[in-house]
Amino acid sequence: MLLSAYIVGVHQRSELCPLQQRLTQKGNITALELGSGAIGIAGLSMAWQLAQQTKGGNDHRIILSDRDDALLRQLKNNISNNLHILQGAEDNHASTVECQVISLDWAQPPTAVDWDLLLVGRRLDIIFGSELVYTRETAAACRDCILDLTERFPLSLVCIVQIVDRDGWQNIFLPGLRNAGLFVAEEAVDVDCDTAANLMMKRGGSLDRFDFGICYVSRSEF
Repeated sequence: MLLSAYIVGVHQRSELCPLQQRLTQKGNITALELGSGAIGIAGLSMAWQLAQQTKGGNDHRIILSDRDDALLRQLKNNISNNLHILQGAEDNHASTVECQVISLDWAQPPTAVDWDLLLVGRRLDIIFGSELVYTRETAAACRDCILDLTERFPLSLVCIVQIVDRDGWQNIFLPGLRNAGLFVAEEAVDVDCDTAANLMMKRGGSLDRFDFGICYVSRSEF
C-alpha cells in the first residue's frame, strides 16, 4: 500500500526522484512488478499513473508477476475488473496501458522467461516491488533475481519499498547488490506519502512510517 501511495503521489514531489524521472520520460514505458501477490495494487497504481499521461499517445505496459498459480489467476481477475483505470483520459492522444501477468520464481533464473517474446523488442524500464525481503532466504533469492534482471536489462531502474530492519535486507540484499557493482541509493519515506497510504487503506498493527525506506538500484549512476 505504501508503494502504491508513493507511485500515485510521486508526480507531486517538488524535487525529481529517480522514479519520477523515469515515469515522465518520453516514449513507451515497460515496468515489471516483482511479487505482485493476490492484488497487484502497486502494479495497478503504476498503470493508473501512466494512464493519466494525456499527451503523446504512448503505449505503456505493466507486467505483474508471482509464482503461485492461484495468485496469478487472481491477478488476471483483478486486471479484468479494473480495466477502466487503464483507459486514460478521453483524448485522442491519451496514453494506453496494457497489463500482463507472468509466472516468475525468484529461485529460478529469470532468464528462463522468454523475455524476447514477452517484450517484443521493448526495453524494461522499471522493476519495482514492495516488502520483498522478510527472511534471509527471500533476501538472497530477490537479490539474485534483480542481479539477473539488471544484467539482462542494464538500463532498468529498480525501486523497492521495504521495512529496513527485516533480517536479510541490510546484511544480505543491499551488500549483495553493491558488491556486484550496482549503484544503490536509499531514502526515507516522507510523511505525506505515509498519510496518503493511510487514506487509501488503514494498516493494522503498530507499523511506524519511519521504519520504511525507498531503495533505488541501477547499473549506472542516477
